[in-house]
Amino acid sequence: MAAPPLTVEFEAIRRRGDGWLITWRIRNRGSVGVRVVEAWHPHARLRSSRLRRDLAVPAKRSASLEMPARIDSKPGDMVENTFVILRVRRGREGWRVLARSRLRVDEAGIPRPEVERVDIERA
Repeated sequence: MAAPPLTVEFEAIRRRGDGWLITWRIRNRGSVGVRVVEAWHPHARLRSSRLRRDLAVPAKRSASLEMPARIDSKPGDMVENTFVILRVRRGREGWRVLARSRLRVDEAGIPRPEVERVDIERA
């Protein structure tokens, strides 16, 4: 069976204590809903623990996923090859969604991820 046709986009970011809350928009272009069951940022400079989630993304719809993150950067930095990784379920099928991004930090010190590519593989 083909991978679920999902996209991942950066939606918003805001400060939370010493860290950040990043909101990702998950879009499902398929005819079957999916459920995000786990998510994390694995990069040393954009990281979070593996977090269990229970987020439904209905067919032909989108949903927002907010995640805490630690970001080690300073104004003007650009960090390559950052990721948000999602484990999703479609019925009994398990899939891993790898959204590769580049993290730009503006002059005010606000990080802005830019998704470059999304790969989806069986988990």
